Amino acid sequence: MNHKSILEIQISPFKDVFLAQTEKLFIEYPQTFSDEDRHHWRQNLLTFLLKKEPDTFIFTAHETQNVIGAIMFHRDNKAVEKYWEIDWLVVKKDAQKQGIGTQLVKFAFKHIKEKDGKHVYLRTSSGEYNQSTLHFYKKIGFEKLANLPDYYSFTTNRHTYVENAVFPSLRNCLNTFLHNPLLPSNFPSELHFK
Repeated sequence: MNHKSILEIQISPFKDVFLAQTEKLFIEYPQTFSDEDRHHWRQNLLTFLLKKEPDTFIFTAHETQNVIGAIMFHRDNKAVEKYWEIDWLVVKKDAQKQGIGTQLVKFAFKHIKEKDGKHVYLRTSSGEYNQSTLHFYKKIGFEKLANLPDYYSFTTNRHTYVENAVFPSLRNCLNTFLHNPLLPSNFPSELHFK
C-alpha cells in the first residue's frame, strides 16, 4: 500500500460488511493474537453486531470499502469512576506508521469524552514481538501503571497502561493503598511501578 493521506481514511462504526476484513487484520499478527484470541474477538464482533453489548464500541478505518484498521473499547461498568478500556487496536501491517492507529485512538477518546468518560486504560503484552505496540502507546500519551510478571507466559508480562492525563491520580491512589499501615506486613502485591 502506498502512503495514503489521512484525509482519504474514513472512520465509521463497525458494520457486518466489515466482519471478514476485520477478522483478517488479526491473522496478520499470529504472535499477538492466537487462534483462541481470534475466536474470542470474533465472538465479540458478532455479539456487537447483535447489539448485545450496549457500552461497547467498535470503529473501523477504511479507504472506500477496504478495512485497514479497527479499534474496540468499552465502558468498565465495574469501576466507580467513569473508566473505559481499549480492548484492542489493530492496523494492517502495510498501513502502519501512517497515522491510522493514532486517528483511531483519538476518535475513541472523542467518543469516550462524549459519553462522559474520564479515564482510559488498556492492557497489553510485554513480549518482544510487541515492542512497537508499547512504543506506539507511549508515543500517543499512555504511561505504564502496572506490570504483572509472567501473566501471559513465564517470560511475558502483562502491562497496564493509562492515558497520562489520569496517571498521577491513579498512581497516588494505588500508592496510598499499598502503603496503608493497616495492611498486613506480608500483604502480597504483584504491582511493580517504574
